[in-house]
Amino acid sequence: MLLEQFADFFINRLRDFGRTLQSRASTILNLALRPFSFSVASSTH
Repeated sequence: MLLEQFADFFINRLRDFGRTLQSRASTILNLALRPFSFSVASSTH
């Protein structure tokens, strides 16, 4: 019973961590790609 509760808790923690990591990664990716897309847009015109 205790092991089951621990497993549920661990899975929920892991899921929250994955969601946080995903949003943070997308934010970092957007910040990293912003100057690149800006330089591409300025070189096109």
